Amino acid sequence: APAFDAQRGYKMKIVLWCLLLAILFHAGQSIDESAKFFRIIPIANRETGYSNFASIVFMSKKDLDSFLTDSSTQIGWNNRQEFEDALL
Repeated sequence: APAFDAQRGYKMKIVLWCLLLAILFHAGQSIDESAKFFRIIPIANRETGYSNFASIVFMSKKDLDSFLTDSSTQIGWNNRQEFEDALL
């Protein structure tokens, strides 16, 4: 029985390694090198209006549009349009 268990364990390791390699290979293929998951927004150092916000992640264009609409009436901007242009 020990020889059977050792052989079974070996086969299980082979199957698991193949599964792991298949998952890693597929993940590597599905990543588009040109896709950016984040970007740094070039806001001018002299702008102070953005200090009204904590760090924010926009998951969709709808989220960004909602943020721009909701924050459009806030005061304290040196150049609000420059800030919006940097976001877009």
